Amino acid sequence: WYMVKSGLSQDPEVSPYRLCAHLLLAFLTAALLLWSTLKMRHPHYKSYFWRHVKVPLNMFFFVLIIMTIIYGSFVAGMKAGLLYNTFPLMGDSFVPSETFYHDPWYMNFIMNPVTVQLTHRVLAILTFVFAWLYVLRDFKGSQSEVQKKWLIILLGWSLVQVSLGIVTLLSMVQHDLAVLHQVGALVFVLLFLGTLFFRRLTP
Repeated sequence: WYMVKSGLSQDPEVSPYRLCAHLLLAFLTAALLLWSTLKMRHPHYKSYFWRHVKVPLNMFFFVLIIMTIIYGSFVAGMKAGLLYNTFPLMGDSFVPSETFYHDPWYMNFIMNPVTVQLTHRVLAILTFVFAWLYVLRDFKGSQSEVQKKWLIILLGWSLVQVSLGIVTLLSMVQHDLAVLHQVGALVFVLLFLGTLFFRRLTP
């Protein structure tokens, strides 16, 4: 309701910031449900989220995922996906001239749709790269066959999610593709949590 109420005005569009809060809460709910389910189904795995995520690479990867989701919600809320529908360039360059239109410059990251789309692109590519680093590192050192399966699926899904994002952009944000891309982000988060849960087996 907090999100919907923001759109009940002469300009019937919800606040992108409230949309972001609503989306993050939904993702948090799904993440807690998955973690609780895994703990009930696999009680011999003594997994604690913060024990695993405090590892530097894991923490950086986790922050990248969250920031990518945040800017994805900003892209949706500001309709930023309709501005530049080319990839990898945005028009004729990697960084459009409107990127730092607002003053002070840092306000562009929460107010300028062009900057928001650019930031989401950069974060998504970084997340994809670190997904590979994360999977390759853990796959080599993992003694758990279950975790290896989650890692392989996460790696495969990273390809699917990036492809969905690019196709959605090129399609001028076709509704069905946009929804699939958003669902794909949730699946990516849940797969990441699964790899964390099975990261270390305690006898």
